[in-house]
Amino acid sequence: MRCSILKYCIGTALLAAAALVVWAAEIRLTDLRSEPDPHTNTHFAPRRFETAAAWTAHRDQIRKQVLASTGLFPMPHRSPVRARSYGRIVRKGYVVEKLLIETLPGFYVGANVYYPEGRRRRRPGVLIAHGHWKHGRVEHSDVYSVPALGAQLAANGYVALAYDMVGYNDTRQVPHKFGDSEKERAWSYGPLALQLWNSIRMLDYLAARRDIDPARLAITGASGGGTQTYLLAAVDDRIQVSIPAVMVSAKFQGDDPCEMAPGLRIDTNNMELAAVVAPKPMLLLSTSRDWTSNVPTIEYPAIQEIYGLLGWANRVESLHVDSEHGYNAEQRMAALRFLGKHFNMPGPVREGDSFTESPSEFLVGQKVAGSLPGALDKDGVFLAWQHLLTARNQTMTKGQRVELLRLLTGSRIPVKPILVATRGEGFLHRDGESDVVPARIIAGHKSMSIVAVHGKGADSALKMRAVKEAQSAGAQVVAIDAFGTGSSAAAPRGRHGDHLVFHYSDDANRVQDILTAASWLAGQAVTSGQGAVPVTLHCGGGGESWCRLAAAVSPIALTVHAEGDHAAEPNIPGLWAAGYTAAAR
Repeated sequence: MRCSILKYCIGTALLAAAALVVWAAEIRLTDLRSEPDPHTNTHFAPRRFETAAAWTAHRDQIRKQVLASTGLFPMPHRSPVRARSYGRIVRKGYVVEKLLIETLPGFYVGANVYYPEGRRRRRPGVLIAHGHWKHGRVEHSDVYSVPALGAQLAANGYVALAYDMVGYNDTRQVPHKFGDSEKERAWSYGPLALQLWNSIRMLDYLAARRDIDPARLAITGASGGGTQTYLLAAVDDRIQVSIPAVMVSAKFQGDDPCEMAPGLRIDTNNMELAAVVAPKPMLLLSTSRDWTSNVPTIEYPAIQEIYGLLGWANRVESLHVDSEHGYNAEQRMAALRFLGKHFNMPGPVREGDSFTESPSEFLVGQKVAGSLPGALDKDGVFLAWQHLLTARNQTMTKGQRVELLRLLTGSRIPVKPILVATRGEGFLHRDGESDVVPARIIAGHKSMSIVAVHGKGADSALKMRAVKEAQSAGAQVVAIDAFGTGSSAAAPRGRHGDHLVFHYSDDANRVQDILTAASWLAGQAVTSGQGAVPVTLHCGGGGESWCRLAAAVSPIALTVHAEGDHAAEPNIPGLWAAGYTAAAR
C-alpha cells in the first residue's frame, strides 16, 4: 500500500495474503475522495512515465475520458455538413468568406474561411478556435488578432477556418454559459461538449472542401481556443499538427464553462491532455505575463519527455514571449514556420495586410442565423442534442454501453481489495487507490455471499429483513458505509464549483464501493478454494439505484435484491447521455 494514499503506512508484513486481511491495533485511514483538491487552481507536478507503454495506456484512458465527459463516446453519426455562404470579401492575395455552418439540425455556427486568391488547388487546412476576447473570431488588436492570423495563413497558401464559440457573434441561439441543471449534466450537455462537437463538425466541413488536402489538417487557438485546440487534437485523428496558445499550464486548468465538463480532468491535467496528441507535431505558445509563465521550465520539458518516450522528442517545440495573454505577431510568425516545416510548405513567411476595418465586416449577423428556416431556440438546441445521442445509443453494442458506464462512474473491480481490520470495525481499500470503505463483516460460510447497502449506511443495512434472513441462514455478509453514508456521512465535499471536473460524483463513488465489497467477497471464496461463488447485493433506503448500476458494470455476475422500490436514478453526470434510465434498464 502507498503512504500517500492511506496517510499512514500499513506494514506489508501485516498482510495475510490468503485471506486478504490486514490486522492492526489502531489504524485510521482517510478517504481522499472526500478532499476538495484538486481543482482548477491546483499546481500540478508533472507525472513521470517510466515506459512508452505506461504513457500510452494512460493516454488511451484520457482520450476516452474526454469523449465520455462530453457525451461523444462512442462518436455519434455525422451526416455531411451543410454550410451557407453570405458573401466574400476580396483582399490583396486572399479572400474571406462569411459562413453559417449547421452542426446540429437547426443550430448554426458562424465562421469565416480565409483562402488564397486565384486558382484553387489542394492546400493544408487550419482551424482557428478563438478565446474569450470580446469580439471573438473577429477580435483584432496588437496582442491578439484572429483576422490577422487567418489572413497570414491564406497569404502563405493555407485555407483557414475561424469559427465562433457558442454565445459569441453569429452563434447566439444558445448563451455561452449553460449546463448547470441536473438534467443538462445527465445529458452531458454544456458549453464544452457543444463546442467540441462544433469543432469536430468544423473539421468535417474543412476536410470535405475541394481545395483541402485532408492529410494536412491542423488546429490552433489561444486561451479558451487553446483548450479547444488540445481537446480536438486529442480525440480527432485527422488533426496532424496542433498549436495551443497560452493555455497549457500546470497551475491553471481553465475556469470558464466551455473549458470544464464533469469528469474531464479526473486524474489528469492540461499538460497531459495536450500531450495526448504525441507523437504528432505540436508547438506550445506561452507568455511571461499569464499562467503559462513557467512553460519553458515545467510544462514543455514534461511534455517533451513524453514525446521522447515515443522516440520523437524533436516533434514538440515551444516559443515563450515576453508579452501579455494573447497570440501576437511574433507568435503568429512562429506558428507559420512550424506549420510550414511539418506540412512542407514553401516560404518566405510573411504577415498579411494589416486590418483597419470594422470587425463587423466579417460577421453574418446573428439575426440571420436566428431567422433561418428551422432555426432552434436554446431549448430546441438542447432537444437536438438529446436526439443526437439517443440515435447514437440505439446503435451502441452492449460492450460499448458497459464501457461508457464504467467511464462515467470510474468503476472497476480490483483483483485484490484488502480488508483492514481495526478495533470492532473494518475498512476495505484498493491498493494504489484513494478510496476507503468502512465495512462490517459478519462471518458465515462462503458459499453464500451478501453485500448489504443502505442509503443510511451499514447499521441500517444490517437491519433490512432480507439481510437478517440471509445472516440467519449462515451467509457471509459485508455491510458497507458507501461513500458519504453512515460513518462517512460527515466527510467534507468539494468546495469549488469545478469539483465534478476533477472528482467523480458521490453516487459514482458509491457504485465503486459496492463493487469493491463484491470483489472482496468473491476473492474470499476463491482464496478459500471454493471457486466462483455468487454474490448478491441486498439494497434499500435509496441504495437500490447504486446497486443496479454496480451490477450493470460489474465483470462478475451480481444479483440485486431491492428492499424497496426506489426508482430514482443515481446522480451521475452523463447517465442519460449513455441511455441509462429507469425505463432503459
